[in-house]
Amino acid sequence: MGKKTVPFNATGIAKLPTDLPVIYKIKTAGGNNNYTGVAKRGR
Repeated sequence: MGKKTVPFNATGIAKLPTDLPVIYKIKTAGGNNNYTGVAKRGR
C-alpha cells in the first residue's frame, strides 16, 4: 500500500477526500508514532 501524506495546513487539508475515511498519525519530534486514528467519511 502506498503512503500518501499532506501537510497540516489549509491547502493540505483541502486535498483530503470528503467521501473516504482518512487515517491520521500524530508523531513525536523523534519520528515515533504516538497516536493513530481514523476520521470517518464526510469529515
